[in-house]
Amino acid sequence: MTGPRNHRARHVYERVGFRSEGTLRQASYTVGRYVDSVLMGLLRGELVEDVA
Repeated sequence: MTGPRNHRARHVYERVGFRSEGTLRQASYTVGRYVDSVLMGLLRGELVEDVA
């Protein structure tokens, strides 16, 4: 799981095979406001081994 504005983390996850499976709206309460979380998933056999 990562924040929707954390583009660097999402890029790394997607680069090794993770896919965005959905957004958990208002998933946590931080610094006086609710924030969303993006759920990333990877099925067995989808891992990209050669990333370089």
